Amino acid sequence: MRVAHIVCKFPPYQSGMGNAACEQAIGTARNNQVVVFALNGGLEKVQHDGFKTVWLKPWLKIGNGGFCFSLLWQLRDFDIIQLHYPFFGGQEIIWFGKKFGFFKKQKLLIYYHMDVEFDNFLLKILSLPSRLLQESLFKMAGKIACSTIDYVEHADIKNIYKKNKNKFVEIPFGARQLSADSYQSTINKQKLDISADEKIVLFVGNLDKAHYFKGVDVLIRAFSYVIKKNEKTRLIVVGAGNLLEKYKACAAKENSLGKIIFAGKTDDRALAAYYQMCDICVAPAINKSEAFSLTMLEAKSFGKAVIASDLPGVRQVASFMRSGFLVKPCDAADLAQKMAELLKNDQLRLQMGKAGLEQIKAEYNWQAHTKKLETVYKSI
Repeated sequence: MRVAHIVCKFPPYQSGMGNAACEQAIGTARNNQVVVFALNGGLEKVQHDGFKTVWLKPWLKIGNGGFCFSLLWQLRDFDIIQLHYPFFGGQEIIWFGKKFGFFKKQKLLIYYHMDVEFDNFLLKILSLPSRLLQESLFKMAGKIACSTIDYVEHADIKNIYKKNKNKFVEIPFGARQLSADSYQSTINKQKLDISADEKIVLFVGNLDKAHYFKGVDVLIRAFSYVIKKNEKTRLIVVGAGNLLEKYKACAAKENSLGKIIFAGKTDDRALAAYYQMCDICVAPAINKSEAFSLTMLEAKSFGKAVIASDLPGVRQVASFMRSGFLVKPCDAADLAQKMAELLKNDQLRLQMGKAGLEQIKAEYNWQAHTKKLETVYKSI
C-alpha cells in the first residue's frame, strides 16, 4: 500500500510526535511505500532511509502548524492517509479534501497524539476552526489510533470516543534502541565535573514555547528543595529552545544554577550516555498536552527508575509494574519528596529499574507497534 504520514513536526526537529511518526514511518516502510509530509520548522531539510520526506511550504504558518493547500493534490495517489493529530492547518485541509471529494478513494486513519492547551490567547482564537471541524473530521476516519485509551477517556475527544468506541484502537509507542557507544568515554561524571558519589537527576525534552507544558520550572523548584537536604545531587537538563534563558534565571533565583547542567541539544548517542549515567529520570509535565512520554520509555530501556506527573496516559507508562513514582502536576513539594526518596534508596531504584526494563521488553517496542498499525491499515 501507498501510505502518507501527515505530521506537523518531524526530525531533525525533536518532539514526541515527530519522533513517534518517524518510528512509524521506518517500521511501515518495510512492507509499504511510505511518504512523510511535514513542516520543516526552519531546520535543515533531510531525507531518511527507507521512505521519502516531503517538506511542506505552508501558505500561512502558525506556531507548529500551517495551512498546506498543496496536500489536496499531493495525496491523491495514496491508499492510506495517516493524519498525526493535532496538526493545525493540516487537519483542516484533510477535512476539506474528504468533504469535497479530493480524497474519495483514500482511507483516513487519525493517530490522536494529544490535546493542545494553549497559553496564548491569540492561538486559542486561531484554533477555533479546528475545534469546530473536529467531530466531522473524526467521523470521516476509518479508525482512530491512540497510545493509551486512558488518555482518550480524559481528552478533549472523550465524547467522540464514547460515541464511536468501535473506531478506536490502542497502539502503545515503543522505546527507541539507543546506544551510547564511544560517547560513554566523553560524557561521564569526570568529564562533567561531577563527583563519583553524586547522584544524577535527568530531564530530557524541548525547551521551546511549544513545549511549555514540560514543567521544567516546577522541576527546578523541586530540585532546589532536594539539594538543601542532599548537596550531593546534580540535575542534567538535555534539550534546547527559546525558554532556556528563562529556566536559567529560575535556577539562579532558586540558588541552584551551580548544581544544574544545561546540556543543550544532543544526538542519540550522546543522549544514550546521559540515560546510562543518570540515577533517575523525571517528566514533570503540568497538563494534558503531555500524553505519553517517550522519555520515560527510553529511560526504562536503560533500567532507570522514573518519576512522572499523574496525568492520563503518562501514568499508565510511568507506574506500570511499580516501575516509577507518580506526582501531582505542578506540585514541586511532592516532586521533591519523591526524588529525595528515590535518590536515597538504592535498592528501590534498582527494583523499579528492573521492573521498567521488563515492561519495555514485554509491551513497549516498535516491532509490536508496527505490526498492530499495519493490521489497522488493512482493516479500514
